[in-house]
Amino acid sequence: MLARWMLPLILIGSLVFTIALLGATPYRSEGFLVFQRGPDNQPLKVIDIGNPDERQHANYVKHLMEGKGFPVLRPGSPDLGETYQSHQPPLYYVLAVGWSKLVGADPADPSSGRKLRWLNALIGPITLLGIFFVARWGGCSEEVSLLATMFAGFLPMFLALHGAVSNDPLLFAICTWVLAFTLRYSDLGWTLPRALGLGVLVGLGLLTKTTALVLIPVFLVGVWLAQRAGKAQLIHYGGALVSIVIAFPWFLRNNQLYGDFLGLKVFQEAFVNTAQKDFMIQLVAAMREAQGLSPSGAAADYWLNWFGWWTLRSFFGAFSQMDIFYDPNLYRILGLVALALLVGAYLQRRGQKEGWGSPLNALGGLLTLLVALLFLRFNLTYFQAQARYLYPAIAPIVILLATGARPVLRKSPAWVLASVFGLLVVGNIQSLRFVSAEFQKRTAFAKNSAQPLGVLARSH
Repeated sequence: MLARWMLPLILIGSLVFTIALLGATPYRSEGFLVFQRGPDNQPLKVIDIGNPDERQHANYVKHLMEGKGFPVLRPGSPDLGETYQSHQPPLYYVLAVGWSKLVGADPADPSSGRKLRWLNALIGPITLLGIFFVARWGGCSEEVSLLATMFAGFLPMFLALHGAVSNDPLLFAICTWVLAFTLRYSDLGWTLPRALGLGVLVGLGLLTKTTALVLIPVFLVGVWLAQRAGKAQLIHYGGALVSIVIAFPWFLRNNQLYGDFLGLKVFQEAFVNTAQKDFMIQLVAAMREAQGLSPSGAAADYWLNWFGWWTLRSFFGAFSQMDIFYDPNLYRILGLVALALLVGAYLQRRGQKEGWGSPLNALGGLLTLLVALLFLRFNLTYFQAQARYLYPAIAPIVILLATGARPVLRKSPAWVLASVFGLLVVGNIQSLRFVSAEFQKRTAFAKNSAQPLGVLARSH
């Protein structure tokens, strides 16, 4: 069995690269941004050159550790640049407090605070294991399941996110395992304990990030598919209610503090000065005019060369405050490889009797669609072309890519998997060297004065 030796190797290898990357990424350290300029047109100096939003997530943890209770987001507050994650649900931060006490991490300390990143580093293998079982329980072969897990486990952006203080990795893990168990129960049959247990997991997702609302339709459709096959009953839909019950106290708090259950109103008020889509299109129009081009094509230019290009790059890897990128040609090559795999997956599905109607395709496709719609809706207002918002659906995305390689895998699965593994390891070694060198450049301070981090964090 390939999985007996290959799967542990993937999990260990991914963890090693995550730890190496989190060690190379500065924590609460000053530096300057090469691609963002200050009033004097010099590289913009910032008080935290590391991961986007990490400082604010760490401040949330520190707030809890000091016994101040859950923080409250206050639009217009002079410290908004330090506190704009205060509206987030509590689960990750409660876990982070316990982890910090266990390992002796002070989230506000540049030296010991880095230990807090290890929590998400350990969550990474849990998500990868979930991806493997999503594929296996969804009917994929062992080699396709391993390749999908490998794609995610050695994706530089996946590594960077799991080497940062953030609630995103916990969300990715919960979304992946909800999909895995929904597929499993659709096959084995639903029971009341299974429905209630999965409802609890969805509820924990809602207490991690409100994006987990997409899991409720996935849960309901999973029960419906099983009910059609005689493997579920009407009572099993009640598991979805459990998730709402678990999250309801936090939703009620949001309503009392901010005037709505999800806290969307206060988010919009706090981020009123964030880079807006309409402003960015106007900026692109001005740039086109300066180049002698018609401003009428600004909207298409924006969606293709700003939203599309930034999303593509950040799916594979974009580091620091969206300021460290690979060579553009590398992104183009990776994009073409991904496109070829997607075409391969389509051609294989087209001729099959089952087609796209399997539970894996139905539930994975639904999760991907809902996550993509939330991402698009967000970007219809703000310029936030960061592919990490698509990662709650990382499992169906990488499984689809791996499916496209199935004709090659069939010929010699062990050799192909070993070759891809070696290629990804070498690629990540080079990536680590590159990112480390770029961070070292950015921590050599520019002479311009530091700007408030809130200005930076809401500028890309």
